[in-house]
Amino acid sequence: MNNRNPYSVTAAKRATFQETDYEHRCRKDQGFPEFEDMLPKLPSRFDSSLIDGLTSYLGSKNPLSRPVDPKNHTVWLLDNTAFPSRSSSSGFQAEFIAAYFIKNSGRDVSVIVADIAEKLGLGKGDAAEALIAERVQPFLDAVLPARTVEITFQGDASIKKLGM
Repeated sequence: MNNRNPYSVTAAKRATFQETDYEHRCRKDQGFPEFEDMLPKLPSRFDSSLIDGLTSYLGSKNPLSRPVDPKNHTVWLLDNTAFPSRSSSSGFQAEFIAAYFIKNSGRDVSVIVADIAEKLGLGKGDAAEALIAERVQPFLDAVLPARTVEITFQGDASIKKLGM
């Protein structure tokens, strides 16, 4: 009996690059090639260096991590969770997930997304297209690996470092 999964990642990747005759006819009948020809080429979203990408896997032991630059980077705090502290019966411990982005790096892609939305009829006119671009842009910024940020809490003089 064959125990191999036909839906494995390798099989799925291979399948995405092959177009069946039926898919080809359907795409052609529905005008996909003409629509795709109207779309601009997407810019690369990988603006960080290879070294930053590789050393980011070292986590808190990364000797090459650098602080974010507020002029060029954006920091998002996600999934902030507080729970009773194990070391003290009267306090809480907090866990933060920080994500670092290259500020406004998704601007070009957001304009393309807005253009596609207009072509699909989701927004009419330049004002609607500009609003769509503005709202999706932060979600399209390039992720910046191997960065840290220092934070302080209101009423607490100590500085905490996130990203280490």
